[in-house]
Amino acid sequence: MGLKDWFKEPRPRIERKGVRHPAPRFEVIHPSGSEVKPDEIKDISASGVYLLTNEPWTPGTHVPLTLHRKSQEENDKAGDFTIDAEVVRRGNDGAGLSFDLPSDIDPRVWVSLVEGASSEAGPDDLTRPFKTAKAVAFLSRICPDAERDFRQRICSDLSTGRFNHIVEIMLKAEQILAGWPDGESMKGSPKLLAGVLEYGSWAEDDWTQQNWAGLMALACTPERNEEELKDLLERVSQFASIHFRMFAISCERSTKILSDGAVIAKPLPFTAEELLGIGISRDLGRMEREFQHLYALGLYVSNHIPSSYLPSEQFNLAPTSLGLDLYARFHAHRGAVESFYKLSAVEALP
Repeated sequence: MGLKDWFKEPRPRIERKGVRHPAPRFEVIHPSGSEVKPDEIKDISASGVYLLTNEPWTPGTHVPLTLHRKSQEENDKAGDFTIDAEVVRRGNDGAGLSFDLPSDIDPRVWVSLVEGASSEAGPDDLTRPFKTAKAVAFLSRICPDAERDFRQRICSDLSTGRFNHIVEIMLKAEQILAGWPDGESMKGSPKLLAGVLEYGSWAEDDWTQQNWAGLMALACTPERNEEELKDLLERVSQFASIHFRMFAISCERSTKILSDGAVIAKPLPFTAEELLGIGISRDLGRMEREFQHLYALGLYVSNHIPSSYLPSEQFNLAPTSLGLDLYARFHAHRGAVESFYKLSAVEALP
C-alpha cells in the first residue's frame, strides 16, 4: 500500500502490530549513564524495535530513542527521528522496546501510515515514515479539518518533495507548541493552517521551514488575530528563499527603538560593496530586484536600493514596523513586538 492509498477514504484498518524488518544502515542512539551511545538494530517495525545492546534495562524502563543513519556524522541530526519507548522484554543479545505512540492517534492507523510511507521511502529512509505519522497525528490533534484537507491534497497534486517539506514544518511547529504551557490544548484555525501548508510546502531549507513553523504555531494560539495572520501569510507566500535571508539580515542588524508605541528601525546604511559582502548574491541587479520586491510588500522603509551604477553610495535597508513585526512572528513570538526585541520605554524616542 502506497502513501496516497493510505490517505484515500475510507482509511485502511490494520489489526497487526507492524511488519518487522532489519535496518542495517541505521542505528539507535540513546542515553547510557551520563553519556549517549549507539546500538545496532536487530529489527524494527512501526510499533517497536529490538536493539542489540548490553544496557541493563529492565521491562518497564522508559528510554528516548533516536534513529540515526550510520553514514551521517554523529552531530548531523538533520535526518534523525526521536521517539520515547518502553522496554517490554529482555533477550540474550539485547532488548525489545515498544514505541510510545502519540495519544491522539489510533495505533492501527499509526502502523498503517508508517508502512504506507515506508513503501515509498525505501530502505534508505527509515525515519521519513515515522516523521510522517507523527506529523499527521499532530495535525489531526490541532485541527481535524486541516488534516482532512491535507489528505485530499496528498491524493491529488502535492509532490513528494513538497509533502516532505510540510512534514518538517509540522514537526517543528509541534516542538514550538510543546514548549508553551498551554500548547497541549491548542487548536488551530483551519484556514490559516491550510495557508501555511500550501505556501510552506515550497520551503526547501531548514531555516525557511522554521519560519513557517513559527507562523503555524501562532495559528494555533487562542489570542490569534486571524485577519492579521492571514495578511502576513499572504505577504510571506510571495517570499523566495533569498527573500528570507535578505529580510533576516536587515531585521537582525538594524537598531530598533520605540516611537509612539511602535517598534521602528533606525536607518541601516549599506554600500553596494557591503551588500555583495554578505554572501547572498554577487549579482547587484538581482539584489536590486529582490529588495524592490520586499519594498513592494511593505517590509522596507525605502525603495532606494543599491545599483551597479552607483557603487559608492549608501542606501537605507531598514525594515518597516510591519517588517519587524513579521520577523518576530517568524520566531513564534506571542507577545508585544517590543518584548521580542527587548525594548523598553527608556529606549523610546523623546
